[in-house]
Amino acid sequence: MTGRARSPNPGVVVGYSGLHGSGEHHIRAFPDASDAEQRHYQGYDAAAAVFVDGHLVAAGQQERWSGRKFDHAFPDTALRQCLRLAGLSITDVDAVAHNFDHTGLRRMHDGNPRAADRYAGVLDPRLQQCWFAEHFGHVPPLTPVRHHLAHACYAVAAAGEDRLTVVVADGLGETDALSVFAYRDGRLDRIRSWPWRASLGLYYSLVTQHLGWLANSDEYKVMGLAAYGDPDRYRKVFDEAVVLRDDGGVDIAFLSLPGRPAERELHRPAGAWLTARLGPRRAREDPVEQHHADLAAAAQQRLEQALQHVITTAVARTGIGHVAFGGGVALNCLAVGRLAGHACDALLVPPAPGDDGTAIGAALALLDLDRARTAWPALPLLGPPPTATSLLARRPDHLACVTDPRIRSRMVAQVLAAGAVVGWAHGPMEFGPRALGNRSIFADPRTVASRERVNRAVKQREPFRPLAPAVKAGAARRYFDLPPAQLRHMTAVAHARPAAVQEVPAVVHADNTSRVQVVHRSEHPVLWRLLDAFEALTGVPVLLNTSLNVNGRPMACTAEDALATYDTGTLDVLVVDGHVLATDSWRSRVLDALRRATAEPNAPARGSRTEA
Repeated sequence: MTGRARSPNPGVVVGYSGLHGSGEHHIRAFPDASDAEQRHYQGYDAAAAVFVDGHLVAAGQQERWSGRKFDHAFPDTALRQCLRLAGLSITDVDAVAHNFDHTGLRRMHDGNPRAADRYAGVLDPRLQQCWFAEHFGHVPPLTPVRHHLAHACYAVAAAGEDRLTVVVADGLGETDALSVFAYRDGRLDRIRSWPWRASLGLYYSLVTQHLGWLANSDEYKVMGLAAYGDPDRYRKVFDEAVVLRDDGGVDIAFLSLPGRPAERELHRPAGAWLTARLGPRRAREDPVEQHHADLAAAAQQRLEQALQHVITTAVARTGIGHVAFGGGVALNCLAVGRLAGHACDALLVPPAPGDDGTAIGAALALLDLDRARTAWPALPLLGPPPTATSLLARRPDHLACVTDPRIRSRMVAQVLAAGAVVGWAHGPMEFGPRALGNRSIFADPRTVASRERVNRAVKQREPFRPLAPAVKAGAARRYFDLPPAQLRHMTAVAHARPAAVQEVPAVVHADNTSRVQVVHRSEHPVLWRLLDAFEALTGVPVLLNTSLNVNGRPMACTAEDALATYDTGTLDVLVVDGHVLATDSWRSRVLDALRRATAEPNAPARGSRTEA
């Protein structure tokens, strides 16, 4: 049986992720590395999670408080905030779990002085006790957890099924890059793992780097660009790059090339392999051209073929058609949407399949996983509400504090329908990389101009990047062919139906897909009410939804974060809980919308038989 002994009375269990000092060690070890090469280290996405009596009560990523995207530092602030939300202190914690376990692996590193130094300064599990002592003055009983086990536990708990095939694919755990588990009868058993040569995460990151973007950061740009390319142009190159093994695994040809240790650690032989077959690496300042799109399309296609091979073989071995998918590769929502229902009966991805989610998964490895999954929250609204709202009321652009949620929804729906781009911060912060309606930017999905403006002026990012729809559950099938996947958390794309192409073109990508968020009234009443109010005005129960931040910054946490996005991101309106701010050009229209919303009688919401 995989996992740890489970206590019948677990009390307070904390899980956390991140490898403190990992990035700093990499820079010291390779001072001549390029900016791109300095991204190739483990331990990103530090986060913390708190369970009380087996129930997940709080979770948050360190980056939301530090302001550093993908922050890998010891998540002291995230842990303090999560404990505060739970009404606890560090001395109340009965057990702590970390998302890596390099116990017994020192000898693997001893032959290389640089690797031995990294083990001593970053990887040694005993260091985690030092960080707790330094930041908290107290060290609860601490257990390191194998990285892929943490991914698997979280994927199982979030999937909501009692029988699952579990696939984990990422850059690299301790020694594994690809793993298959089976979950049945309350047991999570490891079936097979493959080492670093099978790293689909590293494969995709090195393609990202070749296209001029940052590894472990910009992979979603490759996924978005793929829609504009022809995969046939570079198909043979990527067929050679990713070899499908008879045992259900894969081999990435360019990961095992010979070279000096330092060159291999920076993946320079792999980069040379790609350059020899694909042409020179694109510089970040160079324009994105058609051959770059063709390259992205071929790389994406081969990733999907590799995942289909891994998943179908795993399902054949376990006999279980529902698959829980974890690890950073599971963030590729295009692959998830295309493979769900084809490679398996259903492909279920947790809200945070990357390393931030292993903070939750590490804690689960110490708990009764079957008990935890049966009480799992439908949505990962696990962080703090906006704070310091008194700052908002003192600003000259503050218009009103609207406490009635119905009036607030009707008012915001009116300005959205009139073309405003609205920042929205309300209630507990989402855990994971997706804005699910509590730290969001909303816009009218009915015109492509909305997408162009949000990408260019608000988010300050490339024009080929897609933006996502939030849609009422009862109307989702009118607009999209929904795959058998978890669609509450924006983890899978869906094929857009003609109604979506015609009515909400701003949220339909060039390949006719949309990364859908299906909103259920019982689970997310505040966002559902806003969608309902927008539908009452326009006949369209859909909004363009993207995260409340600008390019290069984490998603907003506090009211101050929301204000910073409003001030720098050319938003028209900002709503933080009940506080409403508007720019000069929108001030009169927002006040007029508020008057109309206040005068309007409280009509019943528009449900549907599907919703019921």
